[in-house]
Parts: sequence; structure tokens; C-alpha cells
Amino acid sequence: MSSTLDPTIYQVRRTINVPVLIPYTLQSPIPRSFMDEVFGNCLLFVEGAEWKRLRGILSPIFTAARLREKAVLINKASCKAVNTLLEAAHQKKQVPINEVFRAFTIDVILSTLLSVDPEGNTAATELFRKHVPKMIRPSPFRLKMFLLSGMFPFLSPLLGKLSDESQETRHFYVNFISQIAEKRAGVSEGTFKDFLENMAEAETEDTAESRTKLTFKELVSQASLFFLAGNDTSSFVLAVLAYLLARHQNIQDALVAELKRELSTDTPKDSSLRLSNVKNTPFLNYDSVQKLLLMKACILETLRLHPVISVFTRQALESTEISGYPIPAGAGIYIPVKSICSDPDLYPEPELFKPERFLKDHLENQMTDSATGEAGLGSSMFLPFGVGPRNCIGMRLGLYQIMMVMAAVLRKVRFVSAPGELKLPHAIMFGIPPFSEPIMVEVEAREDF
Repeated sequence: MSSTLDPTIYQVRRTINVPVLIPYTLQSPIPRSFMDEVFGNCLLFVEGAEWKRLRGILSPIFTAARLREKAVLINKASCKAVNTLLEAAHQKKQVPINEVFRAFTIDVILSTLLSVDPEGNTAATELFRKHVPKMIRPSPFRLKMFLLSGMFPFLSPLLGKLSDESQETRHFYVNFISQIAEKRAGVSEGTFKDFLENMAEAETEDTAESRTKLTFKELVSQASLFFLAGNDTSSFVLAVLAYLLARHQNIQDALVAELKRELSTDTPKDSSLRLSNVKNTPFLNYDSVQKLLLMKACILETLRLHPVISVFTRQALESTEISGYPIPAGAGIYIPVKSICSDPDLYPEPELFKPERFLKDHLENQMTDSATGEAGLGSSMFLPFGVGPRNCIGMRLGLYQIMMVMAAVLRKVRFVSAPGELKLPHAIMFGIPPFSEPIMVEVEAREDF
């Protein structure tokens, strides 16, 4: 069986991106009644007008201006990761790079979402690290019940309760976030505002269907999703990218050359921004990392090779027909992300790590139809973040923190080697399974920066 999908399917997918047809794909087919009250009310699972309202409230939280405010905290977490790797280099030992970056993402989320200092509140940090896997990585039994609920929606509430294995963990998250939110109600936290406070600014009582602000319950639901969705996704990409750079020294050298060329070596005048004992490390911010075009291309190519989620779904709200394919109301549309990103017709030599695919000149050729000169598949060729109105709302934040920490690491550390083959878990559309084995990478201190 050919790995290339039927061109007509691509035409269907291309047509679905036409704005007039977007309403047909606005609904999530994931059974909301399968989820508990907290996660059933988060952006990922709500539908229709309710989803549109939540998306409108939350989108401004991820603007460039909001992300710029978080640079100091992301720098601090980045420097902590650098120090961990420098220590491993000094001891000349391999390091489980996935665990290093998992600790980084937890530190970032705790500090930017809740203003919890991971170093000053180690008890809370360890509790979060304990509970994260239980929420993100459902058991095989719960996965089977989840898929079964998709086939028999009327059984969804029962199947959800039967397979609920994380009540203790869920209560921990909800209680922790609720306590912080309640303490802050009506209290000014100063000039810096974390993401929880950004969301809380929109909070009000649930008085009408047309309300444009979050209720307290909605606030807790979105904050819980924020923590869980942003943890293993970014650490997964960082770990795999580190492995690939260790295997492709020429690309790693090109990245370091880009860092030297684009980033200033001036340290900030404000000593409070030097948040680490890593010497001569310039302060990074949102604008400085936007210059790193090859870095971004490497991240996107990593996601193409190893998408975090292999399939995502949409559901038709009304019956329609696209390119001769009848789509009845309520039909689930399954988009094979991994298959599309591995299609040799779209990505020649798809098994190779070639970041240049995502550099500007190459993209301009790919994103137009050679026959007509008009827009071709465009963003539909690259789907790890989804596409259309329900794409990943935290995409900009995810790329930002990945670029920040990788830039900090590569200025001080070289990924020397990665013995053995990369053994990744099978990506799925619900939850992120654990690595079957740690990704071990050998590092050495860099002297040439």
C-alpha cells in the first residue's frame, strides 16, 4: 500500500480550509461527556458558540506583548537547564535529556502560569512533577474506553466514570489552582502578571449566555488545561531535537553560527536579569529569538518527523459534500498528521532531518501551486499544531520557550553524541505516552562561543 494519500483527499482537505466551509469543522468530536467536570469545560472539549466565546477570551493571552512579559522567567528556567547540562559535561556522563527538558517545562509553567518559584517552593514543584504523568498519560484501559465512547456516544458518561483513574491528581490540580486564584481575587499582584492573572482579568459571574468573561470554574478549567497541555509537548520536542542535533553535527554547527550572528553578547544593565550563575550569558527575549530562522526551521522539522499527536479530529456540524465526498452531519473527520508529514510527494526524502524545508525560499516554492501560481496546500501540509480555527492556541508560547532554552543551551553546551536508536512512544490523539526508554545524550562544555 502506497504511503501517498489519494490526491482527491488532499483536495478535500484543501477545500475544508476555505472560510465559507470552516463552520463544518468547528466542532470537536471528542465526547465531552467522557471527561470530568473540570476538563469537560476546557477549550479543548467545548463546542460551537461556547468554544467560540472561550477562544475569543483566551487568544489575547498569547499575544507577543504578553509573551514578552514572561521572558525573565523563561530565562531563569533556561539557565537552570544549562547548569544541569554543564554539570553532566563536567562529570563526563550521559544525561537523560528528556528528563532535563521535562524539568524545564514544569519550571516554566509553574512560574509563568502561577508565579510559583520552583526553587523557592520545592514541595509544590515535586508534587506537580509527581502528578503530571498521571494526568497526561492515560492507561491503556482508559484509552480503550475513550475510543469506545467515540463509537457509542450515549455510553460516554458511563465509560468516562468507569475509567476515571486520576481523581486524586485532578483534585490536587483544581485545589491548588483554586486556592491561588481565590487569594488573588481583587488583589493587585504588582506590575508582573502571570497567565493565571491574565485569564482572571476576564472573570465575571455567569449571568448570561452572551457573557464575554470567564467564570471562576472556567478559569480553573483553562488553567488546568494550560499546565497539562504545555508540559510534555514542549519537553518531547526539545528532547527529540537534542537527539537529532547530536546526530547531525553540521546542523548543530550552523545553529551555533546563527546564534553568534544574530544574538547580542551584551549582558543587561539590570543585574536582576542575570538570573543564573552561567557566566557571560546574554539575556534573551521574545524579539531576539525571532531572528533565529534556522532554529525555528529545526523545531518545525522535528515536529514534522515526530509529531506529538499523530491524528487529530473534526466533526461536521451540517451535512455537506466536498469534491464528491458526502459528509453527513455528525461525521467524524480523522486527519492523519503523521502520514501527511511523511508523504514523499509533499516532503521529498521524508525520513531525513532537513530543516531547510522550512526556510523562507524553500517554503515559498512549496506553498504555491506550480500549475496555477495560486496558493497550494499551504498550512495543510504541516499539521502538528492543527489547522484552521481550532488549531493549537498555545503554539506561539510553545515555540517561544523551545527557542529560548535551546538558544541558551547551545551557547554553552554541545550535544556530542546520542548512542543507540531513538525509541519514541507511538503518538496518539489523546494523551502523550511516556518514552519507552530515556533519550540519552552525551554533552560537553562549549568553548567556542
